[in-house]
Amino acid sequence: MTHDRIQDWIGMWRVPVYTAAVALYMVAQFVETAPVHYAMGAAALSAFIVSAFFARGVYQVSGALFFAFGVGLFLFYGDAWPTFVLHFERVLGLLALFFVLPFMNTLIRVGRYDQSLSEWLKRNVGGVSSLYRRSFSVCHLLGLFLNIATIPLLVKSLRTALRNVGGRKAESFYVRNLLRAYALCLTWSPMEVMISTTIDFTGVHYYEVALFLLLLAFTMAMIDWGTAAVSYRSIPLDNGEEAGRESAVSIGKKAAQLLVVLVVFTVLVSLVQRWLGKGFLFSIVLLLVR
Repeated sequence: MTHDRIQDWIGMWRVPVYTAAVALYMVAQFVETAPVHYAMGAAALSAFIVSAFFARGVYQVSGALFFAFGVGLFLFYGDAWPTFVLHFERVLGLLALFFVLPFMNTLIRVGRYDQSLSEWLKRNVGGVSSLYRRSFSVCHLLGLFLNIATIPLLVKSLRTALRNVGGRKAESFYVRNLLRAYALCLTWSPMEVMISTTIDFTGVHYYEVALFLLLLAFTMAMIDWGTAAVSYRSIPLDNGEEAGRESAVSIGKKAAQLLVVLVVFTVLVSLVQRWLGKGFLFSIVLLLVR
């Protein structure tokens, strides 16, 4: 068989293997029997092998380095080889989260929340500093649900609003505005991997740290908006299309609905975590699946 045919054949198994690994991970959280955990580990190892055939660039190199480092630690501690697959359970929660997050993204796109908010960037903008605050808010809000896919979506909308701004200034605006908004979103979003894993490692509940994280994000956003107002105060901007009252109300309703969804989802995750006594990350995955 040629390399391409082998890759195509392995590619057919990607979805079944990933699905089996995630399903067995969720079952293993409630069933404490050795066969289930060994089956889960075997499925996770299979998923890793399948992924190795399709990884490229930094993902391929970093994956190989982490795997080699993990094998080295396993040999150093001298555990029995049959237990090797059991160590994959620690990262299966992350795989499960990435596996189910597209379901949330689909709901956002079906509801046209992303299009409504990005359309807001083109209408009735008072100036570049006003556009900065507006696009920062949209990127921050959509980043909670669409993750990194938010950035290319908003760049397309901002190109229209910044059509009369020089190329280098526009590129600087994209980098400063969108990346900062998205990075700040990652500091408190309950669906962000770093937040959910940190919650599990520290053993606290999200609601115990949510106020501090939100206050930190709000403070940094205000500082950034203030510096942006000074930096972009002398740059002219075409105001674009006027937003009608009905359009403005519709956009406001979309934004409010997204915030309500996030608050309800966070409350439900915290309740599931307390009721089941499981980790915060697993509670997120369980709710997204249901």
